[in-house]
Amino acid sequence: MTKYVVVTQKIRNYEEWKPAFDRSEELRHEYGVRGGDICRSADDPNEICVALECDDLDRARQLLRLPAIKKLMKEGGVIGEPVCWFMEQVAKVPELAIAGHERQ
Repeated sequence: MTKYVVVTQKIRNYEEWKPAFDRSEELRHEYGVRGGDICRSADDPNEICVALECDDLDRARQLLRLPAIKKLMKEGGVIGEPVCWFMEQVAKVPELAIAGHERQ
C-alpha cells in the first residue's frame, strides 16, 4: 500500500513559500518522495497541507529533520512548527458513479 507524509503548516504567504518548497525537489527525490498534492485551507490561504507519496516512512522522517529542509522552511516563511503525519494507506475509496452521470 502507498505511504504518505502529510505536513500542515502556517505560512506568511504562498508566493514566498512555494519557491522555497520547489528548491527541496532534489532532496525530496533523494529521500524517496515521489510527488503529491499541495492544498490550501478554504478559510485561511496561509494555512497549507502538503501530502506526499513516499517509498519509506523512516526516510521521510529523516528528510524532515534535515537542517537543509528546516532552513528552506524558514526561508519560505513557515510560521511555527509544522504538524507532520506519517501514514500508510489501508484502503482505496472508489470514485462514485451517480446514475445518469459518467465518471470523468
